[in-house]
Amino acid sequence: MILENGVIRTLDPGLPTARALAVAGDRIAGGVGVHETALASPETIDLGGRVVVPGLNDARVFAGDDPRAALKVAASRGVTAIHALDGLETWAELAASGALTLRVWQILPARAWESLSALGLRPGFGSELLRLGDERPLGDAYASGRTLADVDPLRDGAPLEAITVAPAEVVGDARRRGRLLPGYAADLTVLDASESRVVATMLAGRWTHNPPPW
Repeated sequence: MILENGVIRTLDPGLPTARALAVAGDRIAGGVGVHETALASPETIDLGGRVVVPGLNDARVFAGDDPRAALKVAASRGVTAIHALDGLETWAELAASGALTLRVWQILPARAWESLSALGLRPGFGSELLRLGDERPLGDAYASGRTLADVDPLRDGAPLEAITVAPAEVVGDARRRGRLLPGYAADLTVLDASESRVVATMLAGRWTHNPPPW
């Protein structure tokens, strides 16, 4: 898949913007240029001047009363990852059924980690979308403390780095997600040209909100 005719904000200081982005499977294949030639018969998507940024993150979230319904709301707001304070049973059920549409770092209390550590488990154990984690210093990461249905990083006006790169760094994912670079997870959010409205959301190369054409 090639996204073209827009502005790609990579969050990489060395090359902050690109004209196009190639996605292969669940990973970023590269920017405009030779990487696209490696894709066999790629689907081409015209961004029409829209802006693509890494998927948005919130580093402190509660599941709320209906997390299943809240997933749709979160996707419509560009959210592709959360650090969850509760809801493990629901996240696990959704992950097992293939219905989890964002990445969850499930924060467990210290007393729970005493038992897990005795079994040889460490923070980060889990699957691609659901991992068990601990409470960590958040630094510059955006952390709303809201329920999932109320999370809206873009509307809150948080700096882009605080809702992309910083939360990934907190959980040791700085080389896996949070930027739009070759080899990184294809988690991205498409914004309108003013960067004030979410148009579409992708998680691991799959559209979770409003797939094109637009």
